[in-house]
Amino acid sequence: MTSPEIHRRVGLLFDRLLSLPAAEREALLAAEAPELANSVRALLLAQDRAPDSFLGRPALEVAAKLLPPDPLPAPGQQLGNYTLGRQIGAGGMGTLFEAHDLKLNRRVAIKLLPAAIAADPEGIRRFQQESQAITLLNHPNIVTIFDADLDGHHFIVTEFVEGQTLRHLASEPLELSLILKIAIQICAALDAAHSASILHRDIKPENIMLRPDGVVKVLDFGLAKLNRNSDPQQELLHTRPGTVAGTIQYLSPERVLGKPALPQSDLFSLGAVLYELATGTPPFFGPTDGVIFDKILNHRPTPALELCPSLDPHFAAILDRALEKDPELRFQSARDLRSSLLLLTRDSRPSALLPAQRKSQPKSFWLWSAITFALAAALAYSLFTRPQSQPLPSRFDFLNTGFAAEASPNLTPDGKQLVYASERNGNWDIFLQRTSGTTAINLTPDSPGDDYQPALSPDGAHIAFRSSRDGGGLYVMELTGENPKRVATNGYYPSWSPDGKFLVYCSDAFTFPSIRGNPISRLAILDLATGSSHSLSTGDAVQPAWSPHGARVA
Repeated sequence: MTSPEIHRRVGLLFDRLLSLPAAEREALLAAEAPELANSVRALLLAQDRAPDSFLGRPALEVAAKLLPPDPLPAPGQQLGNYTLGRQIGAGGMGTLFEAHDLKLNRRVAIKLLPAAIAADPEGIRRFQQESQAITLLNHPNIVTIFDADLDGHHFIVTEFVEGQTLRHLASEPLELSLILKIAIQICAALDAAHSASILHRDIKPENIMLRPDGVVKVLDFGLAKLNRNSDPQQELLHTRPGTVAGTIQYLSPERVLGKPALPQSDLFSLGAVLYELATGTPPFFGPTDGVIFDKILNHRPTPALELCPSLDPHFAAILDRALEKDPELRFQSARDLRSSLLLLTRDSRPSALLPAQRKSQPKSFWLWSAITFALAAALAYSLFTRPQSQPLPSRFDFLNTGFAAEASPNLTPDGKQLVYASERNGNWDIFLQRTSGTTAINLTPDSPGDDYQPALSPDGAHIAFRSSRDGGGLYVMELTGENPKRVATNGYYPSWSPDGKFLVYCSDAFTFPSIRGNPISRLAILDLATGSSHSLSTGDAVQPAWSPHGARVA
């Protein structure tokens, strides 16, 4: 065993044994190599004999200060075709630098293997395994590898990801709409990795980056392992007996017990990350590794709803299942977990789809019960009154599989095109898409504000919509997005009259009666030819819809 490896193992053992009784310490040390065990005994003895005022630091920390630090390259130093810039991160498996690719004239990131690990064949093998693992994957939510030098300087070159790690965002609870966007993309990345038989094994906030445009990148496959029943020599990682790879707060119970990692192990780790994003607190924490291990194995975390009462109970149930101790009771695949999150995004968070109200609001049980009952009654009526010659729809197709929030879909009269609002570019825009295709055209790319709540005219030639541009109001534009014109300085949820000459709209945009504004929302009729409008005496009302015969407004 090399000197750097001895130092690393001594540190790990010291941390693990520090909180244990002397008898348990000796039982564990007896299984280690004599040189290693004696070094740990010396540190433990120094710690036990040290007075409370021993610089306020444990013996290992003092010893670590005496070790010479790894020399780091200076900015401007050239490695192959790359010029190093500032240091942007550091971890156990390497130091990360911003760099410039001289050959292709682009900004990249370089992970440089520490000198202590570069001197160790095990460290080099772990470094090689990361480059091999990432090379096998090609997914928009997984960091892309460009180059690697595994013989000379030992570095990996990847795309430069600008943004923040989830660690910077996890200090306080996040809005559920943002958590869902992040989680859905992580699931997509894990699904791609697991489909390629690769397990990440170190999902944690530090290894997940959120770019300013909302795209998530999963980083650091340094602990990745091929999930195949192959010869051990063909695996990317051969974990030493009796050791655990990964960050302990996010380890699954089976990993803590030293059992083989499973796809469900990554999902447990992801569940721990999402719990922390939702509550601001990790599900398993404690003063020592032993306490954390015990909590992971034997204790359920504090229910997320107790820490964050406003949290959506459906999302809390998803967290509970992801953090099940038994992997058979968890989500069985990243695809299953992603589907549950997508359903929650679509069905359970209507307030997250409304730009005017970004703050999450609690759902009213009676309101959803009433909606469910109404939908069930309408379905029963249609089933019993539908002529037998008209069969029910036999299949459903995804028209859009993006990660961003989407709302207010409208089909053109011929059913060949779809208009909807989406937040995919950071603000809300209106998109046009063929129902037989997957490419969507942004109809409002130059708008500086949010454009949403589109409503197609009866002839399918124009779109009425709400926009926050130029002070806000209702606008009408052609189906192609051309000639947008403001027709009212206020209003939400426009709906066309059957003849296309009038719009009915509401003056406010609340989603639930319990969060309505003050003053109350009124309905109004707008004459598109003259621009005049008159109010309807309706009391507090939103989301109007004009009947096909034009005699009523719902």
